Amino acid sequence: MAQAEPGADEWTKGLHRAMLVRVGRTETRAILHDDFHHFRLRLRHDGTAVVAAMSEMLRGPYSLCPRAGEELAQLAGRPLAGGAAGLSLRLQCTHQFELAALAMAASARGQDCHYELGVAVEDAERFSGWIARDGQRLLDCRIDHERFTAPESFDGQALGAGFTGWAAAQLAPDLAEAALLLRRGVILARARRHLPRLDALGHAPANGNCWVQQPATAEQARRHYGVVRDYSASGVPLGRDDEDWLAEVIG
Repeated sequence: MAQAEPGADEWTKGLHRAMLVRVGRTETRAILHDDFHHFRLRLRHDGTAVVAAMSEMLRGPYSLCPRAGEELAQLAGRPLAGGAAGLSLRLQCTHQFELAALAMAASARGQDCHYELGVAVEDAERFSGWIARDGQRLLDCRIDHERFTAPESFDGQALGAGFTGWAAAQLAPDLAEAALLLRRGVILARARRHLPRLDALGHAPANGNCWVQQPATAEQARRHYGVVRDYSASGVPLGRDDEDWLAEVIG
C-alpha cells in the first residue's frame, strides 16, 4: 500500500512529552504523557534491585500495548543502577521500557524527577528540540538529515545506531540521560508523517521495531483510532487523576 502524504499542516505539529517519577522507599511511580501515549508505571524495589514492574496504558496506539507491558517482568531482580541494559527494546514496548529504565535510575539516585521536552518539525528532515529537568533547561538541539548540527559538541553525531554508546562515553550521566530522552522525542515527532499509512493499515506493521510490531503479534495488534493529541502549542497537561496517583507512592 502506498504511503499517504501528510497534510500541509502536519509538519507544523511537533511533539511535547512529560515524564514524571516519584521515588518512595519501596515503590517508585512514574508517568509518561505525550501526543501518542499515556502510561503509568509502578516499580517495586528494595533500594538496590527491582522487585517487580507493572504498567497501565491509559492511551496508546495499539490494542496489544498493555500486553507488551507484561514484558517488564524481566526487570525483576536486576539492579536499579544500570540494570535495564542488555534487554532488547525490540522485544518490549519501547516507551514503557524507557519509562521503567528512568524509574530505575531515579530510584538508584533516591530522587524524584520531572522531564519535559519539545520537538519542532521544520520539514521531513529538519527538527529542533529542547529538554528540561525539574524546570531547568538541559539541552537544545538541531537535527538535519539524521545528524545533529547543534549543540556544537553533538555536531555530526548520527541520530540512529550508535548514539546510545556515544552518549554514555562522551556525556556526563545526567546529560546522557536527557540526550537519550530528547532523541526519542525527535524520533516520535517525525512519526507523524506515517499516521495516514498506519491508520489505513489497521494493525501494527510487522517491522520488528517493538513487541507489538513483531511478525507473531503485529496483525493481532489492532489500531486505536482517535487517540493522537496535538500538544504543539499547549504543552502536555498533568491531570488531577495523575497527580493523585503519583501522590500514593509508598514510603
